[in-house]
Amino acid sequence: MVDRLFLPLSKRWYDLFVSGQKTWELRGLSRQYNEKTVRLGRSVEIRSGYKNGAKFGKIDSYVIAKSWDDFPQNVKTGIFPEFMREDENAVKFLES
Repeated sequence: MVDRLFLPLSKRWYDLFVSGQKTWELRGLSRQYNEKTVRLGRSVEIRSGYKNGAKFGKIDSYVIAKSWDDFPQNVKTGIFPEFMREDENAVKFLES
């Protein structure tokens, strides 16, 4: 069995990863995403449905933060590319 972390994404976020505009993923701590499951070197599969095909990678770094303000700027930019800062839904997410 392959030890791979699965990250389902909406088409919008998936396309940003594929284009290289998005380089980080933000997930809340949960049973599936925690300090035991998210570890350096672990394989990752990102997918938007089954039609778009999967993209694979490896975790080369991660950050655990209690709030948006605790993330380093390079991580913030990797999660939400600069052009998305004008997106109403992204702004609402950041404010929540």
